[in-house]
This record gives sequence, structure tokens and C-alpha cells, in this order.
Amino acid sequence: VYDTAQLTRAQVIAMLREAGYALPDVREVISGMNGSDPSRTRAALARREEDLDRISLARLRATAALHGYLTRWPNQPS
Repeated sequence: VYDTAQLTRAQVIAMLREAGYALPDVREVISGMNGSDPSRTRAALARREEDLDRISLARLRATAALHGYLTRWPNQPS
């Protein structure tokens, strides 16, 4: 039988993994939850936010490049 704290940790792990967090970042978040220093948790969350920003910008640039390419060829068969 698991106690409430263990169940909470398991739910947080599942949510973080579902959101795409890497295992080292999940470990940092959980370690921060278990300890008295929340800075580790904030640092792991900040790293993920930076990763998402970088990935989003790369996707935006790729979409713009694809759009530019496709608009140069207007009479292509579909």
C-alpha cells in the first residue's frame, strides 16, 4: 500500500513524462519535492521551458520556410 506522498510523486512523474520531460529533469523535480530546496525543481522546470521555446521557434521557422517554398510553385498538382 502506498501513502499519499508516494501517490502524489507517482502522479507528478506521470504528468511530467506525458508532457515530454526527460528522465533527468523528472528526477530533479522529484528530488526538489522530497527536499527542502525548491530551486532544483524551478531549475528543471526552467530548462524544460527553454527547450520548448527553442523547439517552438525551430518549428515556426521550418513552417515559414515550407510556406515560402510552396508558394513559389503555385501550379503543382495536388
